[in-house]
Amino acid sequence: MASYLLPREKLNLFLAALERCQLWVPLRREGRCIFEPTADPGSIFPDLQQQPVTAKRAVFPQTELLFTFDKKSGVKGDDLESIPQTVVFGIRPCDARSFTLLDPVFESPIPDPYYLTRRNRTILIGIACAKPFLNCFCTSIGGDPFAREGLDLLFTEGDD
Repeated sequence: MASYLLPREKLNLFLAALERCQLWVPLRREGRCIFEPTADPGSIFPDLQQQPVTAKRAVFPQTELLFTFDKKSGVKGDDLESIPQTVVFGIRPCDARSFTLLDPVFESPIPDPYYLTRRNRTILIGIACAKPFLNCFCTSIGGDPFAREGLDLLFTEGDD
């Protein structure tokens, strides 16, 4: 696996280069770290320890419109083509691993086209947990703070 160095001051430039995609990042909301879509990469607040809501909702929202019904035109399904290419930046390795456990549930026996389309159009960029937290459980589920499973790219924070 190849390694590259990205200076911290160039992180916002890297994320801004992903402007064609819907970018989900950890943001500060009411003193907590919440994953939400943003157009401002400079507002990132990657507090890996204080994430009460995971990035999973970028792929698996709590609610979603599947179809509408009109008396005249009948049932109209939601357009899968309208689901955007998405990049989730700042996800923890344990949260990324959860996708590898969730994917088979939506793949069979009856494939869920909404979840699978979103999942196939999502790039997961993780941040390794350099220091374990008190509430860390990744090793309990067969992972580790530097695991790459489920991730497309893994950042490891260094001194610079």
